[in-house]
Amino acid sequence: MGLRTGYTHCFSRPGTLADNATVESFNSSLQQECLNENWFMSLEDARCKIEA
Repeated sequence: MGLRTGYTHCFSRPGTLADNATVESFNSSLQQECLNENWFMSLEDARCKIEA
């Protein structure tokens, strides 16, 4: 269980994107819109740029 969030982590089957389509869609959007466009020097730098 996540100590800060209260969520229990569970794994999907390897190679089965349909098991977690919502998260996979979010990850794809994050990569396309943010990670491919920015260079982050630290985790704090990433937080500042993503929150802006």
